[in-house]
Amino acid sequence: MLIIENALQQANFKNIKFDNVTKIFHAKANFSIWSFAENIEIKIVEKENSIVLNFKSICVLPTQIIDYEKNKTNFKKFERVLKLAI
Repeated sequence: MLIIENALQQANFKNIKFDNVTKIFHAKANFSIWSFAENIEIKIVEKENSIVLNFKSICVLPTQIIDYEKNKTNFKKFERVLKLAI
């Protein structure tokens, strides 16, 4: 859990919170010229002897149709930092 939280911080996501009941991290990506912001959600799923992380990045504005690959960029940024931490 600490590794995931640190990776979110190092990827410059803000308002990082963890819900113990649902085992989901919530965070926000900052405002940029491409979007107002994105909600980040990382769900931790335990399967047999491993842990699976489900990463989701969604534009804050429901009316925003095109994300200009900002959601993909958020994932890549998190993935890069997480790989360095492991």
